[in-house]
Amino acid sequence: MNNRQPHIIQEGSVQYRLGELKGNNISYDFKKILIYLDAKGKLLFGKKFKIYQEDEVILYKLCIYFIRDFEACKK
Repeated sequence: MNNRQPHIIQEGSVQYRLGELKGNNISYDFKKILIYLDAKGKLLFGKKFKIYQEDEVILYKLCIYFIRDFEACKK
């Protein structure tokens, strides 16, 4: 992970921008995070890997926890 741009992840030759850096804050985009998670899942587990729509709620909750979005966690 790039310490200067933690919202950008490089996987081989592909770059995934998970959000936008604004000052000292990163505004993450959950849809972009899902794209990255799907691509990473396919790299690790094969082309049949799939994120099911019914799993997106729990993935969203895990993502807001990991990015420390305490306001979203309270909701």
